[in-house]
Amino acid sequence: MHTSSKVVMPFASLALVPAPPAIAGALIALGLVRGEGPVARTVVTALAGAIALDLAAAFAGADRLGAFAAGAIAAIAAIVAGYGGRALQGGTIPYARFFTLLAAATAGSLAVVAAGDVRVLAAAWVATGWLTSALLGLAGSRPARRWALRHAAIEGVGDAAWIAILVLAWHAFGTFDIGAIAHAAVPGDTTTAIALALVIAGVSRSALVPLHGWLPNSMEAPTPVSAFMHAGLVNGAGLLLAKTAALIALAPAALALAALLGALTAALGTVCALARPEAKRRLGWSTVAQMGFMVLQCGCGAFAAAVVHLVAHGGYKSAAFLGVQGSIAGDKRARLLGAGAASASGPALRALLAFAPAFAGLALAWLVLRGALFGASMTPVLALAWACAVSAARLSAERRIGARPRVLLGLAVAGALAAYAIAVVALDAWLGNALPHVTFAPAAFAVTVGAIGAGLIVGCGIRLRPPNALYAYALAA
Repeated sequence: MHTSSKVVMPFASLALVPAPPAIAGALIALGLVRGEGPVARTVVTALAGAIALDLAAAFAGADRLGAFAAGAIAAIAAIVAGYGGRALQGGTIPYARFFTLLAAATAGSLAVVAAGDVRVLAAAWVATGWLTSALLGLAGSRPARRWALRHAAIEGVGDAAWIAILVLAWHAFGTFDIGAIAHAAVPGDTTTAIALALVIAGVSRSALVPLHGWLPNSMEAPTPVSAFMHAGLVNGAGLLLAKTAALIALAPAALALAALLGALTAALGTVCALARPEAKRRLGWSTVAQMGFMVLQCGCGAFAAAVVHLVAHGGYKSAAFLGVQGSIAGDKRARLLGAGAASASGPALRALLAFAPAFAGLALAWLVLRGALFGASMTPVLALAWACAVSAARLSAERRIGARPRVLLGLAVAGALAAYAIAVVALDAWLGNALPHVTFAPAAFAVTVGAIGAGLIVGCGIRLRPPNALYAYALAA
């Protein structure tokens, strides 16, 4: 493993970002703001204020990583608040309680990215977990309460990890300042123990194996709650591991654990998402898979890619949940139109020709393996993206779409891959030395080989019949 030097930036300019949503939540909770319209407008205005403060912090140049993440969190929360203000009016969900919890959870998430002290970071993290459990139980039904309690129990694992982090940090460094700890940390048992505890805390928040069961089963929550939780709150592992990347990078065992759990979670989430028939449940398992991929990126040292991924996933998943009714209608139409679809064992030649531009990714991955472009940390990112593109090629071949749509689809995905790579490189350059550059080759190489092999198998039209037991498990998971 190789780690470059890192300069820790100050956190002071972000200190006020959580204040507007926290104040708004307190005003609503105290009954000083009443009525559905005023309550919603208060929270949306407060979130707009948080975004304004965040932009000022970003232009000030201090802690660009925190400013970037805070902007994404506040923007997603503002979109959800605007939607919830319309969708929940006149319903059975406690209106004021929803907006109080939304504002408080947003303030907690913003405090996590703004914190410069381990104690503040731990307190904000734990409080956000409690608020998430309260949001999950907002519907009041028995399943909602059951899974809210399950989530609270899993968050307790992360809370225990934070106690260990606080004790170890004070014992080893005599300070709780994150910047000072990052400067003083050296490879060793204590650093490894703290890094492993950070990974465990992230795993509990982002629903990775084996603590994943609550996330896809928490669909009793109102749609705005699901949108905010899946788009913002469960991204906590990516935020935490990126924020403490200087420490994580010094512990190969922590990187390996993150890569292993991330890969297992991504595989499990993908299989279950393909098997589930319900739209919201598929979105839930999709989030599990995406969180696994995000932590896998951190485990391979691609911290900038993980930050880009969590922001992109937040935007996509919030839109997907807020438009879930349209998704359900689209599923019904697809099932009706797909009644006469071609067999899944279509000819290999048609599958190969359906998405020929995607195979340029093989050459790209080869160049990355040689270090010609981005280095080993980006290898699994591009290789897995390429494998997904080839899988899309197989799907388009099965549906026998025309030549022109195939070409357009190929160009679109090729352009998306290029845009993704450019976004990662641009963010890494903009952040400067805020994130360490880590090469953790074993995990990157193993994931790359597996991804390219899977892509070739699917892309070449080889039909693998999964065992019935696996499919049954995915369907009932």
